[in-house]
Amino acid sequence: MSEPAIETRVSRLEAGQIDLQALQADHAAWRREMEEAQRDFWRRDEALERKLDRYAEEARMRGEDLDRRFRESREQFQRDLRESREEFDLRMKDLERDRRELGKQIGGLGQKFGSFTEGMALPSMERQLAEHFGTTRFMVRPRVRTGQDEWEVDAIAYSEGEAGTVCVVDIKSHLRDDGIDQFLRSLKQFPRLFPEHGGKRLIGVLAVVDARRDLEERVLHEGLVLARIRDDVFDLQLLEGYEPRAFPNPPATPDA
Repeated sequence: MSEPAIETRVSRLEAGQIDLQALQADHAAWRREMEEAQRDFWRRDEALERKLDRYAEEARMRGEDLDRRFRESREQFQRDLRESREEFDLRMKDLERDRRELGKQIGGLGQKFGSFTEGMALPSMERQLAEHFGTTRFMVRPRVRTGQDEWEVDAIAYSEGEAGTVCVVDIKSHLRDDGIDQFLRSLKQFPRLFPEHGGKRLIGVLAVVDARRDLEERVLHEGLVLARIRDDVFDLQLLEGYEPRAFPNPPATPDA
């Protein structure tokens, strides 16, 4: 081989060696960059993991705090509820006690007022019934028993003989519809319970302290006699031309 040829091949080998060294250098640089990138990724991953751990810890602590606050709120609500129930029960017991006491007081006042009303009514009622209906006898609270039944009226004014008149008096402090209904039922029962007055003209008298206008009109519509309090006495409210109803009162049979 000639010397020029040898030099050419040497030059080529040297050039190839130079290229290989450059490649090795580039590869080494690339490896360093990759290693640095990997380390940077690990650092970032560790930082992210620490951050996530911190977030998780904060979330756990917040959850525990919320649980604690919820438990405390629930316990406080239950305590308040128990106290409210206890207070409510006490107030209801107080109200019930007050209601019973008030009922007793009202009942007592009603009895006193009823007695007071009758005390004012009966003397003037006896006189006025005698003047208007010719009655000669007056009985206060007559009572009869028939078997297990007991019946009582406030007063009866009557005259002797079957051709006479018997007035049944019912005194009401405050007149109501059911009071009128009850009195009408009593008048139906009167012939059976007081047969000794059978055949007489039976008249119903409602004496009241207080009554609405519509109830006064109903009393007259039912054919009853209305009496009202005036100047501490009761006056019969007999309008001109008004004729009280004579309720059925047949004479007593021999078996009565």
